[in-house]
Amino acid sequence: MVNSNFKNYYKEITNSIELVILKPEKFKCKFCGCQEDKTTFKKDAHILSNFLGKNNLISYEECDRCNYESHFSKYFTPYLTLLGIKGKRRVPVFQSRSDGNQGVHTKIIYTDNQNRQINVVEKVNDIKINDEEKNATLNNRISSIKPLYIYKIIVKYGLSIIPHDKIDEFENVFYWLINKPSEIIISPLLFYKVLSNKKYNQPSIYLYERIQNTKLEDSYTPKYTLVICFANIIGQI
Repeated sequence: MVNSNFKNYYKEITNSIELVILKPEKFKCKFCGCQEDKTTFKKDAHILSNFLGKNNLISYEECDRCNYESHFSKYFTPYLTLLGIKGKRRVPVFQSRSDGNQGVHTKIIYTDNQNRQINVVEKVNDIKINDEEKNATLNNRISSIKPLYIYKIIVKYGLSIIPHDKIDEFENVFYWLINKPSEIIISPLLFYKVLSNKKYNQPSIYLYERIQNTKLEDSYTPKYTLVICFANIIGQI
């Protein structure tokens, strides 16, 4: 999963594949700190969103108020539809926002058959197919999103699997994540790669910690780094 050079500086401390989740006797939200007498835990809070790929990773440490992901889903739904990534019930149907005053939407439907057919309906001009280059360009016109909220969701995924003995190190990150002020001291960094010959039907995350007394020369070496895999994307923050 990671190259040998990366392993010289980082060690894996936890991942979502091997994560053991135990249901507590009393519920307490890891993010806002509220217990069940001050908030509710009625919804299934997935550590990794089901729309990234069907999974059963339920968190018992996230209350209903802290369970939010709309900006993230708006941004990635077109990719998941085109790749045929099945969520909780089905491959999501993507519908763009309207085109100006015409009120015309583009809807993309994944047909689950042997030909892996993609049906583009309504505004057909939103997709341009280049037969010579054997590729297609899609103008998806997604709804308004805030990129910082997408970054926050990935940070939240990492905090969901952080070992309890390391939570105190992230006190300021928890505060920044939940409270409305969205300022951040450093620029959020997200490196990602789109794979052309592979896709993940089940999403996963891997948390790494820098090996003590190791550091890249003349560069910033974070203490922790998170790798996320879903659809045909590998990302790192």
